[in-house]
Amino acid sequence: MTHVTYGDNIFKDLGFEDHEELRIKAHLVFALQQTATKRKYTQTRIAEICGTDQPTISKLFRGRLDLVSIERLISWLLKLDYDIEVLVKERRPDSDVERCKVTMCPC
Repeated sequence: MTHVTYGDNIFKDLGFEDHEELRIKAHLVFALQQTATKRKYTQTRIAEICGTDQPTISKLFRGRLDLVSIERLISWLLKLDYDIEVLVKERRPDSDVERCKVTMCPC
């Protein structure tokens, strides 16, 4: 029996070339889902605020990350009254921590 250890990026573990982008998108979509739950918004309401349609939101919530860009997801979160911070820093050569990270403030 072979024991497989997975890292903190399932998309990388599954061999996706664009694993960093997919990881960021997944975090941003999760933030949209959390917002819908917290504010008791329907997918239709989220779509109205974001300027898209309910089927797109539904597909995103079911994992269709290819439908939108990171920029669009960020613009939607801005429309939902979130502040977005982007930190760019030089990577240390000896660092093995994740390269891209999304953190949602529990405020």
